[in-house]
Amino acid sequence: MIDRDRLRGGLFAVVPRSHHIRLARVMMNLETIVGAYIVAADHVPAHCGLFVHLLVACGVPNAMALAVFAGVADVLPYIGAFLSIGR
Repeated sequence: MIDRDRLRGGLFAVVPRSHHIRLARVMMNLETIVGAYIVAADHVPAHCGLFVHLLVACGVPNAMALAVFAGVADVLPYIGAFLSIGR
């Protein structure tokens, strides 16, 4: 998403001219989908923190241990992607 103009130009250079309109529609849909995913990914940690705060406020035993576990579980998919690149 950072360098989308260059990516768009490269894709239009590779795809035949007869498919440019369809490619533009697909790229617009992809930008919408990826943008929504990024917004949702930003909201997940906030909701996780709110939930843990509610657990602490309700007096749930070991709420901080649950908070640490939730934080690690939330970050794990990102770490796994980097670990798979290194192998």
